[in-house]
Amino acid sequence: SFRNGLVQFANALADHNAKAGAPVRLQWKLKKMSWDGTRQEHVLEYDTPSGPSTLRSKSVVLTAPTHVTCNLIRPLCEDAADALEEIFYPRVAAVTVEYPRSAFR
Repeated sequence: SFRNGLVQFANALADHNAKAGAPVRLQWKLKKMSWDGTRQEHVLEYDTPSGPSTLRSKSVVLTAPTHVTCNLIRPLCEDAADALEEIFYPRVAAVTVEYPRSAFR
């Protein structure tokens, strides 16, 4: 776990991208990944607010839940996708209860 919560990882990644001059694209949904063995690059197909777009990258960081990630990587590595499918996420609920100060003795 991160000292300042999960947002700490996202902030560190955003800072790294900013220093590298890499753009951050919001509201882009990764639909498909493939590997171009000739160019040694990932081919990433997105749905974006302005329509479909394809990018290429030497590396990819996925922070999606495993049920999303396993579907994206299955065409690249069946064994890794199968392993991700085995990860169990317990159901979590946050409950807040408030009482007026007068309710306490």
